[in-house]
Amino acid sequence: MVLLLALALVQAVRRGLVVRAIRAVDQRGNLFAPRGARLYAALSPRITRGIHGRVVADVVELLGSDATATVVDVGAGPGDLVRGLAARLPAAHVVGVEPSDAMRAIAAERGNAVVAGSAEALPFPGASVDLVVSTLSAHHWPDPAAALRELARILRPGGA
Repeated sequence: MVLLLALALVQAVRRGLVVRAIRAVDQRGNLFAPRGARLYAALSPRITRGIHGRVVADVVELLGSDATATVVDVGAGPGDLVRGLAARLPAAHVVGVEPSDAMRAIAAERGNAVVAGSAEALPFPGASVDLVVSTLSAHHWPDPAAALRELARILRPGGA
């Protein structure tokens, strides 16, 4: 029985059903923002610790710990990844972008650099960013194609 449930979940993930379900629930009920922002901010460090740790390690490996790069986290939420990147890249300019007022307020309370914006409208000049990261937010993007064009717009030549 457990094996059948696991296989069904794997198939659902492959078909994107889980992402669509999370998106639908969040968009209809504002599960994470603004109503659930404090709950998400309280739970997210435990939930995202592994993936954020891996992203930080990958970015440090890619850029080097003494990099003076501009790094942007799109969909930063309460700024946990921003804080992790800034701690390991002290010479870099690390900033998060978050559309939710509630999430940005929590990020500010925690001392994280998170500014207003969305994946489809990033508040940076063209070719001004060295590296863009985004974890667990693409399912919130209303227009993923526009978001990818916007990411490409802000990246410097040779950026990642």
